Amino acid sequence: MDNQFSPPPTSPFPSQPPRKPWWVKILLIIGGILLSIFVAFIFLAIDAYRQFNQTNIPQPNNQTGLSQEFIQTLDNPTSPYLGKKDARIAIIEFGDFGCPSCKNFYPKLKRAVQEYPEKVRVVFRDFPVIQEFSPQLALAARCAGEQGLFWAMHDTLFDQQNYIYQNQQNLSSVLNELAAKIGVETNRFNQCMQQKKYLPSIQKDYQDGLKLDIKGTPTWFINGYKVSGDVPWTVLKKTIEEILNRK
Repeated sequence: MDNQFSPPPTSPFPSQPPRKPWWVKILLIIGGILLSIFVAFIFLAIDAYRQFNQTNIPQPNNQTGLSQEFIQTLDNPTSPYLGKKDARIAIIEFGDFGCPSCKNFYPKLKRAVQEYPEKVRVVFRDFPVIQEFSPQLALAARCAGEQGLFWAMHDTLFDQQNYIYQNQQNLSSVLNELAAKIGVETNRFNQCMQQKKYLPSIQKDYQDGLKLDIKGTPTWFINGYKVSGDVPWTVLKKTIEEILNRK
């Protein structure tokens, strides 16, 4: 009898592909989780950016109950300012030389005047509430201003804020030292400080700030719009551009 070869019966089940190692599955799961986190982060970042740009653009504030005419009187003609006096945009800051946020904000205000020299004027008014010695710092700037060096002292007080804080026990000597470095005649400066010559002006600024319901520093008004706190340069620039583009 002839031997005949019979092929094995066909399996009723479809063939299965080779299984992936267990570590490949774990890597795929981890990769999926990381991808989901990354996508969620992108969406959150975009949303936060949109909200930030919307909420930080100054808007008219009618909560103070003050007339526009009264707010305009707060642009005290005796207050120190940078820029053109009749500039289209007036930024009036109520600040404190002992305030860290004011220190961060002031370079942006100076930049605004530098980039828009004919269109922006920055006014500084005192609201000395952060440190116990803040009124003394305000006096120092005013007394330097008597010699035409207000803005030099303004910048120095902010730039040396940490040094002043660390040596506040010898504040008079520190202020005298800083004044001398910017070219102030120290005898005249010390006499001005001892007499507290400009204290009434500082007190008026403070009282005006209270009338405007100012709670902290920096608080600033840009063409009558009230803004509290430091903002990025991009936001300040965008606000200036929007005002200039209005008819």
